[in-house]
Amino acid sequence: MNEKEIIQGPNFLSPHGIEELEECNLVLPDLIDMEINGAAVSKQNLLKCNYKALVNLSEAELFVFLVDFSRQLKFSPDKDVISCFKILGLKKSELRWFIPIKEIIDEFKVIEQSGIKINKIAALYFIELHLDIKIAVEIYKRFTDVVTDDRVNMNSATKKYKQVLDRRKNGIKLTTQFDEIAEMLEKAAPEAPTKVFTKIFEGKTEYMELRLMFDNFFFPNPNISNRKFRITIYELCRIIMKDFKRKLPDYTSYLNLKDPSEPTWDGYRAKQIKTHIYKR
Repeated sequence: MNEKEIIQGPNFLSPHGIEELEECNLVLPDLIDMEINGAAVSKQNLLKCNYKALVNLSEAELFVFLVDFSRQLKFSPDKDVISCFKILGLKKSELRWFIPIKEIIDEFKVIEQSGIKINKIAALYFIELHLDIKIAVEIYKRFTDVVTDDRVNMNSATKKYKQVLDRRKNGIKLTTQFDEIAEMLEKAAPEAPTKVFTKIFEGKTEYMELRLMFDNFFFPNPNISNRKFRITIYELCRIIMKDFKRKLPDYTSYLNLKDPSEPTWDGYRAKQIKTHIYKR
């Protein structure tokens, strides 16, 4: 494959909208099969890549290449896939957003057994959108000296994005690599308002995608309180929330906390979900 063929991977710029999925009348097994089959094709394309040709790509093209394949393979992180991405230079911290789809589906089942019905097609869509944005932002960091608010304040990146908006408003042609990459990130989340999109550059999707998902596509029985609901969804959030600051501990890690914010495991879980999902 030459360098131009390399970037012809999955269509990063046109993610499936939830309306499109609903119009297809898909059931969950069909959607899972689509994800698995698509990942199998993407894996073969990735394995066949001529990695030496990547040096001929611009930063924007390399960004698209990495995000394309990361998004398509995030639910199927087998040893071959992880090995390929390590060859491409991705670090373990950057690969933390690769989550086997089975873990998510299994947790859906646990939640439903607790008395909370789920529109699983819609939920999987929002989880995928959440992870796709996280992946795009994570890879974006490779092309800038700015780090997200996981560990360092990202005001300078947000400032750069606002400068992009100012140039557009004034009719100035966008020519920098940052302009191109910012536009690609926007297309990864086309429904996000501009004032909210700046938060994406800080990697903050929890109160957007995840709150929308829980508010609109999780249906608790009337006897389930808000506190009980938050405790029940905690484990799913722990699986898909991998930010260093917002990472949720399992029970063993909670017991090892020197000064937990709540003295009980249930109280701690309810408070963490309220803080990270429901409090902006």
